Amino acid sequence: MAPSIATASYTRSGGNPGYSVTISYPVLGGMSTNTSQTRINSQVIASVASWATAFVQNVSSISNSSVHGNSTLTGAFKTILVNSKVASFQFVLNSDVASAAQPSVNIYSLNFNLATGAAYALSDLFKPGSNYLAALSQASISQLTAQLAAQHVPAVELQNDPGLSPAPANFAAFNIASGSLVIGFSQGQVISTAIGALTVTIPDQALAQVIAPSGPLAGA
Repeated sequence: MAPSIATASYTRSGGNPGYSVTISYPVLGGMSTNTSQTRINSQVIASVASWATAFVQNVSSISNSSVHGNSTLTGAFKTILVNSKVASFQFVLNSDVASAAQPSVNIYSLNFNLATGAAYALSDLFKPGSNYLAALSQASISQLTAQLAAQHVPAVELQNDPGLSPAPANFAAFNIASGSLVIGFSQGQVISTAIGALTVTIPDQALAQVIAPSGPLAGA
């Protein structure tokens, strides 16, 4: 049976320069294993707190004389998948630092094994030794080429973009979905900040050669 999902809010404010943080996050309930439930909920709040702390440290590093007004970090989560085995959440955080030229959007993700309460790493989804990063890179480039055609982004720019190269950090914001893998790219990761944040959904069939047979994608 799938767990229940409630919504809670993490808030934090203060500082000089001033700042405020409000991020909603999921709280799992009704799980048959209380240890796993507690472990997951603890990891969620720890992750949210770490994102808030990084924002506060960034604001605190700015000279007071260059700041006019408060800086804000707001965020919400989306449940990508929850069933009896897996819980997957995407977080979209909007950062507006008072001294910055423009706000920014960052995408994060958390994926959990409900049986153990452990968070999945990207490598857990694929066969050991497989070239899964190249597969993710090529699938993402293909989808973004179609997505950004209306903005006249040349395909060659995407093919050569460091933010889409086969490196683990580029695909860290991944979500296990039903029959697919969702990848989020924070604003500025691909092409330029003007493009904004981006998301691709890669069907499992496109990754069939590299998916771990006993991993979460195989049964999602």
